[in-house]
Amino acid sequence: MHQSKTLPTLALAALFGFHAASGAAPLYAVIDLGTLGGGSSQALGLNNAGQISGIAALTNNAGANAFLYSGGVMTDLGTLGGATSNGQDINAAGQVVGSSLTAGNSDTHAFLYSGGTMTDLGTLGGASSGAAAINNLGQVVGFSQIAGNLQSHAFFFDGTTMNDLGTLGGTTSVALDLDDSGRIVGQSFDSNGDAHAFLYEAGLMNDLGTLGGTTSTAAAINAGGLIAGYGQITGDTGTHPFLYSGGVMTDLGTLGGDSDFLVALNAAGQGVGMSFLPGAAFPVGLFWDGGALRDLNALIDPASGWTIRGATDINDAGWIVGYGNDGGIDTRALLLVPLAAIPEPDLLTLIGAGAWLLGRRRRETT
Repeated sequence: MHQSKTLPTLALAALFGFHAASGAAPLYAVIDLGTLGGGSSQALGLNNAGQISGIAALTNNAGANAFLYSGGVMTDLGTLGGATSNGQDINAAGQVVGSSLTAGNSDTHAFLYSGGTMTDLGTLGGASSGAAAINNLGQVVGFSQIAGNLQSHAFFFDGTTMNDLGTLGGTTSVALDLDDSGRIVGQSFDSNGDAHAFLYEAGLMNDLGTLGGTTSTAAAINAGGLIAGYGQITGDTGTHPFLYSGGVMTDLGTLGGDSDFLVALNAAGQGVGMSFLPGAAFPVGLFWDGGALRDLNALIDPASGWTIRGATDINDAGWIVGYGNDGGIDTRALLLVPLAAIPEPDLLTLIGAGAWLLGRRRRETT
């Protein structure tokens, strides 16, 4: 889904929230994307142009809608007639997919937002559906209830039709990501009632197995066919992130706790997700650099005040989106930009203009 990129104008604002750290230098600047007038937001999808999709609370916290963040502006994408929507993913053309309540607020449908219009993608015959990912061809995957029952199947939307991908022999499946070649990954129940990661390719849904436990999920696939996900380990004593390539599922371990999750990959094989550290009640953002798992909070300036609670997408330049908080109870959509990607003249100019103070003031007054 990702493509090579140049540093867009957004990088000139990347020092908002940055402050020189003592000790080890931070690797990422943290940008608060704001909200749609309410208290909270989450960033969920990111493309190579720096455009972002997600969900944000409305004024007075009267609901939450899908958003598109582009050029420093967060735009409310509206709904399909219901009270709320969310923007799960975005492609290179700035098309956003997700799910929205429809009129009456009883059913949720998958949507495609393109050119200022939110289009209902319908269902596989049941009442509800949701879109999880879109590739650069405008093809969409997700899940939908099927006719006659409440069970959901993975779907592939080819631009005109929502197609049922079936299951691994069980009752339910969900598609979570796809590449530009139409390879699709997700999770499906098998005939034994266990939920396994799958790769759908050339018309066939292939069981990728597990890490020794009973369940696994394939959450992301990159252009090279590398698959990332998470699964229970032998004895079902925890959930570990994995990479799957060449028929082999490799356990990446954890940051010391029982459960870590990888949910997104870029073309270089870098991944992001979340980790539950030993004894922690809440997760932290997780980064996989190809050699080790890292706590994202160790890669930002501690003086920024932010705690990264989850990372949801990463583009080919290493930009990361997710969510966190800065001491309050509200979660905010965040963008992490590698400091190395910001040209030194821009860095010096921003520091000289007091960009960190401006960024701090913006957070404290929103």
